[in-house]
Amino acid sequence: MAAQQIFESIPFAGHPAARGTFKHAEGSQSKNTTEQQGFRLNDLPEEISSLVIDHLSPRDLTQVRLVSKKWNAIAARCLFRTLAVLPTADSEQRFRSIVSNERLATLVKNIKLYTFKIPDIRAADCHSGSDYGDSDAGEDFWSDEESDQEENDTEIKRSNTEFAKFLIDLKQLPNFGAIAIVFTEDCRGVEVDLDMDGGFFVEQIQGRRRKLCRIFEVFQRSGVYPRSLTIKNLQNHPDETVTANAGFQATLQKLEELHIQMTEEYHEHGPDQDIEFQELRTFNPHLRAEWIEPISNKLTSLSLYNVNNWGVLPGYLDMTGLNMPSLRTLALGNYTFGHDDQVDWILNQTSLQELVLHNCMVVYLIDILDEYMGAWSVSTRDWEELHGPNQEEERCQAFKYAGTWATIFGKIREALPGLRSFKFDHLERYEDLDICNTASVGVWLSPRRYVFFDSGTCPSRWLGPDRSGRLTPEWWWCHKLVSSNRHEETRDEDARALWELVTTVERRVRI
Repeated sequence: MAAQQIFESIPFAGHPAARGTFKHAEGSQSKNTTEQQGFRLNDLPEEISSLVIDHLSPRDLTQVRLVSKKWNAIAARCLFRTLAVLPTADSEQRFRSIVSNERLATLVKNIKLYTFKIPDIRAADCHSGSDYGDSDAGEDFWSDEESDQEENDTEIKRSNTEFAKFLIDLKQLPNFGAIAIVFTEDCRGVEVDLDMDGGFFVEQIQGRRRKLCRIFEVFQRSGVYPRSLTIKNLQNHPDETVTANAGFQATLQKLEELHIQMTEEYHEHGPDQDIEFQELRTFNPHLRAEWIEPISNKLTSLSLYNVNNWGVLPGYLDMTGLNMPSLRTLALGNYTFGHDDQVDWILNQTSLQELVLHNCMVVYLIDILDEYMGAWSVSTRDWEELHGPNQEEERCQAFKYAGTWATIFGKIREALPGLRSFKFDHLERYEDLDICNTASVGVWLSPRRYVFFDSGTCPSRWLGPDRSGRLTPEWWWCHKLVSSNRHEETRDEDARALWELVTTVERRVRI
């Protein structure tokens, strides 16, 4: 059977087509058998019951606790394992009431701290530690503009002195080990005209800086540090005030796991200039030098995500020579390959046991305006220059990158002998990547594994085929240069190489 047929007929776990596919063919017979034998769910081993109950929503968990003492104990562990906290007095009071309870405090392992108010905590993808039910966390959130501004000003004043102060109580949580800090996705950089900013959910650079420093300082003052730090929507602003903070330095040295999802400035009503923002070029070297390199020898898990394609253009993430001898898990989100050495730095981490490529792509056609070539210091190594009609009039340069996923998969299979888990998955086109919710990542050979970069296109410079693999009309310029479809051309060889990699990894696990 050809590799293509294999992928079409047997979806991998995690592929959207596989969800709900594997059902017990004799469900009714099994049900009758278990009833005849007097089987009860409560008779399941605790390990299996825990796996089942762990998938329930917070509201359902509160109901499960009423079933039996056994299920109450299991549900309580799930319900209070992660506490979500908003920057409101009510939410912080709930947190304090839980940590002051000696029995519940031992169950808490993770904190998910929102730096902004959200309309409904029930929409959060983690347990709140209590049944918010009719919670007023979002009551009157969408009020009139005047009261919104008044409430926002009050929260800002309060944040200056009170934000994250409750974290001093972490010393009462004996099993605390991880914190996730969640900022708004929308942000504004140093070059923006603030008069054009009408977004209520936008957090400015100064506010983000103050909150981060405050959190790290509380860690230092309490003497309780997380082993795992997740920051969702860290603005891609190289803020040296944060990285020079004594609390940050102390916290960084205690970390074993670092998970960062970056966000960048975007203007819905005028995105044509967004690509020129300096942060797109200056943050990547800052990320390596200030966040990763100081703890590269001790990191066991590293996740680097971005809300958009990143890693190659407009700014390049140079990880050459970086060695992480203790790294066991590496996850990359929206990372885009456009040079051979972008694969090499991953292969150099020979201690890897798990590799996750989440929404990662290969850019195979690049169209850059002449004015950006020098301003971005674009490297054309590994690229072949192309010449198309009207190229001089359009004042742009075009290139082709020959890298394929088949080559990448083959290198991973050969260079990482310790790999025990490999995931390669893509979201639907308009889904949002979320570093805090990666449980469903599986293996899927998506048509969107190849993209085309056009610096003159809006709102996104990254163009790709639709779900079926067809090139859409927005690829009109691409057709003038290359009439082929990289997805179609490489589908069989990519599928074969991915199959060989996955089966090799599975075979290692069984040995």
